Amino acid sequence: MSRSSAYPFLAATLLLGCLVLGCLVLRQRAEVVRVDLELGVADKAAQARLADLRHQLAAVQVAQRQTEKEVAQLSLAAAQPAGGGDSAVRTVHNSDIVRDHPEYAAILARQARRNMLRQYGVALEGLNLPPAQLAKLKDLLVERNLSSQDASEAARAAGLEQGSPDWLAAMRAATEPIEKEMGAVVGMDGSQFIRKLQAEAGVNSQIRYNFSPDFEEAGVALTADQTSGLRQALAGTWSTDGIPASDRAALRKVDPATGLSPADNRMLDAAAQTLTPAQLQVLRAAQIRQNQQNAIFQQYLTGGRGYRIMP
Repeated sequence: MSRSSAYPFLAATLLLGCLVLGCLVLRQRAEVVRVDLELGVADKAAQARLADLRHQLAAVQVAQRQTEKEVAQLSLAAAQPAGGGDSAVRTVHNSDIVRDHPEYAAILARQARRNMLRQYGVALEGLNLPPAQLAKLKDLLVERNLSSQDASEAARAAGLEQGSPDWLAAMRAATEPIEKEMGAVVGMDGSQFIRKLQAEAGVNSQIRYNFSPDFEEAGVALTADQTSGLRQALAGTWSTDGIPASDRAALRKVDPATGLSPADNRMLDAAAQTLTPAQLQVLRAAQIRQNQQNAIFQQYLTGGRGYRIMP
């Protein structure tokens, strides 16, 4: 091909290339416009959705405030006396529930057993009774608790005032036969055994909730043997059985100089057989604080009436 004939061919090729490039540019521009349009539509849709969500949130907040207002009004109405002065709170007794739902009696019995084990469990294990006797004693303690509750309900229904001589007589009539059975199991007077068990339960509670945290914080925690020894020391010295009533007041009288009573000193002497000197010092300080608290609270007893400490 001559040079003169090659020019038209090159020109046609270049023109064709330009057309192709032009088509590509137009296609890219169209794509850009389309994408821009789609993004604009999406952005508008997103803005519209956001506005809709804001409206929904505002509606929910208004409904919440209205609900809170209604709850407050209902709470206020429930707190106000009904019928022009009578309490709006209904009192329901266990006997009422058992009458309507007999199956509730088994639930009460289980709760009574749980409470008995919580209160007397450690003291009962310390009796070292054969398993059959221990099981019998636990059953009797639960029965005594339930019988006492039943007697209290009956006394209330009869109009007896709690703590009155008639009320106390009703309680004794309900529990005395059961205590005699317990006495036969443990080989001692049933009433005396109950007092002993209650005293030991108080000792266990005192050690667990009052003394043990003090020992642990001081870095002189009790061992299992020391806990057992302290339990025996406290039970033996805090008991007033066999002590004339005329001597009990003097035994509990606190010396202002030491902050301790003769009974406290007896207890500390007995505990010294089990505790280390550091532990004994912790116990002494705890008992002094207890006596101080008792003296403070005693000032709030007026006219034979009790008091209630509130935070």
